[in-house]
Amino acid sequence: MELILEIKRLDNSEQPTTEVIMSTLRIALVIALTTTIAFAFACGGGGESIDYGYQGEPGAPGARAARGDSEGQFAVATVLVEKVVEVAVEKEVMEAEAMMAPATAAPTAAPMAMEMSEKLSAQNVDISFQPQNRIIVRNADMSVESHDPIATIDDIGDLAVGRGGWVVNSNTSDHGFYNITIRIPAETLDAVIEQITANVAKVISVNSDSTDFTEEYIDLGARRTTVQNTVDALSELLTSEKYESVNELLEVQREITNWQAELERIDGRLAFISESAAYSRLTINVNRSPIPMRVDVGEDVHVGIGLGRKYTARFFPPEDYDNFEITWDFGDGSAPQTVYTGLRTEGEDGLLSVPVPHTYHSDEFAPHVVTVSIRAYSDRGLAEGEDQLWANVSELPRIDAFVTASQWDVEEGQPVTLTASFNHPDTLRNVRYSWDFRDGSSVVEGTVASDDTGVEIEHVFDRHRPESYKIVFEIRGDSDAGEVEETHFAHV
Repeated sequence: MELILEIKRLDNSEQPTTEVIMSTLRIALVIALTTTIAFAFACGGGGESIDYGYQGEPGAPGARAARGDSEGQFAVATVLVEKVVEVAVEKEVMEAEAMMAPATAAPTAAPMAMEMSEKLSAQNVDISFQPQNRIIVRNADMSVESHDPIATIDDIGDLAVGRGGWVVNSNTSDHGFYNITIRIPAETLDAVIEQITANVAKVISVNSDSTDFTEEYIDLGARRTTVQNTVDALSELLTSEKYESVNELLEVQREITNWQAELERIDGRLAFISESAAYSRLTINVNRSPIPMRVDVGEDVHVGIGLGRKYTARFFPPEDYDNFEITWDFGDGSAPQTVYTGLRTEGEDGLLSVPVPHTYHSDEFAPHVVTVSIRAYSDRGLAEGEDQLWANVSELPRIDAFVTASQWDVEEGQPVTLTASFNHPDTLRNVRYSWDFRDGSSVVEGTVASDDTGVEIEHVFDRHRPESYKIVFEIRGDSDAGEVEETHFAHV
């Protein structure tokens, strides 16, 4: 059994054939058995009687037969031992071959295992970058107002340092506008924005954006490996002294320099992406909170559809504020109108804005809210204010009038009676009329009572002329939407 184990040990390194194993065992066992039997016969020939189970005197047939049988038994025993050994060896060899099978198959399985490992590794390139491992760069911009912008800038800088970040830059201007840019750990961005919001007078806007650099980062990593391998190969070529001239040496050195520059560029980009993902950029524009300014746009107005009107406002800026931005929004969906001039008026405080005309073309959604917003600028900052009024838009009342005469052909110095008839809308007030005979006489004016729908007048033309006189009758009245008038012509 120890021999079998030794053969197994040798088999693992040299792998002898089954025939060699069996031949070796046969020889070893036959030699051992022959030696044992020969030793036994030698001991028996020394005069000591050995009983093999056969009767007879020495020299008798039985005794000879016993000795002959003993020699035959030796040969038979040898054959049997060989058979037994052969069977045992075959069994041991079969077991040994079964144990050696995995080792024999290993050289074939190893490349397959390596191939599978490479495939899995290739798959892991895509699998390993799940959303939670993506390289996301988050940045944000804020616009805020503060009563003390300089103190706010200082507080934001201290906040960045306290959060493990730093101040990138900060700037101030001559018009009360300030800004600061900080870098803070990406995971603290939302908390920092909330803290800034809680400590300023007003947040005007907050804008944030996220950029995914995962694909670029992976591509750069693969590119870096390729470039590094190229640099290593060129460096090995440089040290191998396999070049034949100085020019070849210089060419290799130039190539190494070029590839190392590319490697440094890739490393710089990778470092930038990593740092950008780890630290978010936050830029804050800090405006000085505006000084309140009084603005007076006047009383509500009534306007007629299609009837233009001019709008003005009086405002009271702080002293030394002389740059203005006056914006009118008429509330009907039209574009706002902006002017930049304020006029001073005699005997009145404040400034009067330049008149801005506007016409409403529909009474849909009326009344409209008219808003005027005024901003005044100086080196000390901003002042602003606004005021509103209601614009009631409606159709203008309509007056229809016509004139009749007692006669259209009259003699010089002969009186003629003229009658003007018209409708009188209930929404009209202060209705008045006028007669102009165009003959050099004075214009005749009068008022109409609330229930009257006509007026009558007598007139004498003192001079004759070949052409007729053109008589002009006008009637007008006031309404909430504006003044209404009608003109009628007659020829006498």
